[in-house]
Amino acid sequence: MGNVGVLDVNVWDDPTRTLTTTKFPFWSAIITQIEEAISIAADTSVYVDIQPLSGEVWLVFLDAYYEKGPAKVTYHDYDGSTRRFQTECYVRDGTYGLYAPLLTGLCKILTNGLFASLRFRNAGSSEGTGCYGYSGFKLSQPLWQPERVSGLQVPPFKRPLNGRMVAFSSLRDKAYVNPDDEIAYHLYSEDLARCPTTGHVVERAEYHVLEKDLVANIDAFKKDPDTTGWRRIFDKLAEEGISL
Repeated sequence: MGNVGVLDVNVWDDPTRTLTTTKFPFWSAIITQIEEAISIAADTSVYVDIQPLSGEVWLVFLDAYYEKGPAKVTYHDYDGSTRRFQTECYVRDGTYGLYAPLLTGLCKILTNGLFASLRFRNAGSSEGTGCYGYSGFKLSQPLWQPERVSGLQVPPFKRPLNGRMVAFSSLRDKAYVNPDDEIAYHLYSEDLARCPTTGHVVERAEYHVLEKDLVANIDAFKKDPDTTGWRRIFDKLAEEGISL
């Protein structure tokens, strides 16, 4: 191994068969350890997207978990239109213990056009916390991907309502049909991290709720917005002039 970030490869030149050294750059920067924790209100999902800057390719090692059950953490790739599921873990409460391993040691290649999307699903009746961390490298090699011969077509993450009625008319502009053909609401988004030199957002969070969960629990959310974690959601909606 030669200089940091450079791989020394010995090759024989034809026709003289002379041993020479060709240097292939491996990384252009090192991404130091990143850690974040986000609050997740009862019966909601938060999608945390990790997206490299335009023209950059990242190799990241990623961990994610939910502070307490019942909950689910899933990993998706995301192109800005469709989230494709890749892997998941479940967390139960203390009565049942850990049902499956946490998402840990994931190694992924991220680009600006196909990046990481972590979904934290809180299935409980009180506010919880989703945690994640990653580190890695900014790569310098050209991109390659196979041409798919066949495979399932994944529907877009958000599809229009196409005339379907919604239970909360004040949220109609935030409503969509998800890949499971359920009505859901994209409540709001927020930026989590930016590139210090370009200002490009590299981490963002989207807050979503299924309509069926909101219908079933809206009274509980209003009655105790602090325990359920819905006070912030109500405040965010109020900033847009929306009341439930």
